[in-house]
Amino acid sequence: MYPILFSWIYLSGHCELFDNRKTGKIMISDVVLIDDEEALIELVRVNLMLRGYKIDCASSGEDGIEMVRKKHPSLVLLDIRLPDMDGWQVCRILKNGFDGWKPSVVFLSAATQAQDQEKAREAGGDGFLIKPFEIQELISTVQKFRSNVNI
Repeated sequence: MYPILFSWIYLSGHCELFDNRKTGKIMISDVVLIDDEEALIELVRVNLMLRGYKIDCASSGEDGIEMVRKKHPSLVLLDIRLPDMDGWQVCRILKNGFDGWKPSVVFLSAATQAQDQEKAREAGGDGFLIKPFEIQELISTVQKFRSNVNI
C-alpha cells in the first residue's frame, strides 16, 4: 500500500501543487527543504505532504535561496553541509530578508557538537534538529516554527 500511496502523491500531486505557470501568481510554500540527501528529501517530503503541508525541495544552497525568494515559505529546513555553500551562509542570506520578509530557519544536521549549534544560532537559525530524527520530532518542529514568519 505505501509504495502505491507514495507514487500517487509523487506523480499526481507534487507538480500540480507548485506549478505557478497556470495562474501567473506566486505559489506560497509552507516549507522549503534545502538538503542534498535524496533519501532524506523524500522522507521529509512524503511525511509533510501526508499531513497537508506544501513543500518544495532544493539540493543546493543557491537553488534553495532562489526557491525561498520565489515561494516565500514560512519555514526553511536547512542542512549545514551542502555541495555549493554551507548552511550557515545560506541562513545569513535568508535572514537578510527579501523586501523585509524573512522565513524561520531550522537546521537539520548530523553535527551534534555544541559549537555547530551555536554557529547555527549566530547565523540566525531559529532551531536545530539533529539527524537522524523521529518523524514526530520533525512534525512538532514544523508546527512550532511554521507560523513564526518575520515580516
